[in-house]
Amino acid sequence: MIRRLRNAVMILGCLMLAAGWAEADPRTLAPAAQVQPRQRDAVVQPDRIRQTVARYFEKRFAGKAHDVHITLLDPQEPVAVPPGALELNVLPGALEENVGRRLMRVQILVNGREVGLVETLVEIAAYADVIVAQRLIKPEELIEPEDVAIARIKLHDLKHQFAVEMGDVVGKSAARPIPAHSPVKLSQLKPPYAVRKGDRVIIEAQGGGLSIRTAGITKSGGQVGQYVAVSNVDSGREIKAKVVAPGVVRVDY
Repeated sequence: MIRRLRNAVMILGCLMLAAGWAEADPRTLAPAAQVQPRQRDAVVQPDRIRQTVARYFEKRFAGKAHDVHITLLDPQEPVAVPPGALELNVLPGALEENVGRRLMRVQILVNGREVGLVETLVEIAAYADVIVAQRLIKPEELIEPEDVAIARIKLHDLKHQFAVEMGDVVGKSAARPIPAHSPVKLSQLKPPYAVRKGDRVIIEAQGGGLSIRTAGITKSGGQVGQYVAVSNVDSGREIKAKVVAPGVVRVDY
């Protein structure tokens, strides 16, 4: 009877072990502190990619734009990378001066080693503070401080030639019409005329140690250093004289 009971207990124990009910031998498990969990991959968030591209173009556009906005269009999902010290760089490409929609390549490095390139689609908007005409400025008009102001505009091309300092504009003349509320380009400006058509000027004649001064009326306008037609008030004779100062022309004999 005892022998049958012992056999029954042994059989029951085998069944429980097979079913997983028996307690495992504690000597077969390492302590929890010694178990090394599997190291997971890191990720690069889309906003970090956007910030990297923004810093790149802020440096590229320095001196040409006062503000740069970057909108990330792709990727929109995090990018998985191996764990480690992460670094992102934008690889230079063609058309660096262009704004608008651009396809960039962002290099991902982990512990100093490249692990991938991310094709990045961005929308670039650049803004600059430039000189803007406050009214229609006609050709040959002298530009006064009240004729212009500084305004921030969105740039369509970084190769612009807009005036950005008041000193670039004030005291200059318009080479051609400058519409009101439009940015002033450097190509629209020129040094002011020292004499204008119809001005009464002093004609200086020098030669042989003699200097003669008489009055004249200009037939055309000109800058210092240019030659203009002048009519001698006394004789009515028209001569060519060099503009040497505002209101003064000179004839050399």
